[in-house]
Amino acid sequence: MIKTISKVLIVLLISLTSLSIGAQSMPSSIIVKFDDNVNLPLSTLEKTFINEAYGDAAYKEIYSRPHRLKFIKQILRNRVQIVKLTQKHLSLNYPKLSEVPVFKSFNKTLKRDVVFNPNNFNPLKYTFSFYSKKSYTYQVDGTNYGIVIKSQYQ
Repeated sequence: MIKTISKVLIVLLISLTSLSIGAQSMPSSIIVKFDDNVNLPLSTLEKTFINEAYGDAAYKEIYSRPHRLKFIKQILRNRVQIVKLTQKHLSLNYPKLSEVPVFKSFNKTLKRDVVFNPNNFNPLKYTFSFYSKKSYTYQVDGTNYGIVIKSQYQ
């Protein structure tokens, strides 16, 4: 009887130690902060971007999922910037927009932009690293325009 209790206590002690070690090695949570403007309704242009990138799946994948819609608004409103690159920046050899694959997961007919227009560039059409811990800059081929994708953790 005492041997059985001892064995149970040893197993319990080993289990608790394992749980403690496992908990210490787990990464801490990172909180993603949203700007206040994500609470405003979508603009006509933003709806066009979503519909173009997601096609027939737009309602199911974005519009019917409030949290996902919030992430999309944060991307479109606060995390993608079109900037003019200086000669110094151009010499840094940023990856080119043409190297970024088109996002065809939901809309198989989606095509790369032939002409870049900074006023209606749809970042949702491309497989940018939107959920990375780092920010990235891409150069639009043949121009001095850059597309900055800010990290969601900044």
